Amino acid sequence: MAGRPIEPDAAFNIASMTKPITSVAAMMLVNEGKLSLDVPASRYLPKLKGRAVLVSVDSAHGTIVTRPANREVTVWALLRHIRDCVLVLDATGGAEAAGRITPVAAGKVASRR
Repeated sequence: MAGRPIEPDAAFNIASMTKPITSVAAMMLVNEGKLSLDVPASRYLPKLKGRAVLVSVDSAHGTIVTRPANREVTVWALLRHIRDCVLVLDATGGAEAAGRITPVAAGKVASRR
């Protein structure tokens, strides 16, 4: 393939573009004054209000321990895609599911290394 020109109908695999496309769309809304970054995300997504944070996972019993969050997650934190929002899909799947969950303490993602 190297050295050959690209065909007009060539197809390319573009993987994992949801986050950058969503971030660009959000920044366009910020530019238009329709979205604020430093406000609680629950202003726009009410189901995010009053969320708990993950403290620990007991994979032996398939349970999780949570506590109330110290503060609400902001739009800015969600757009950074690095902390403040952990989605627990299935903590009852034992060690396999629990191993994919990153514990959260005091609003910061704790390292599992």
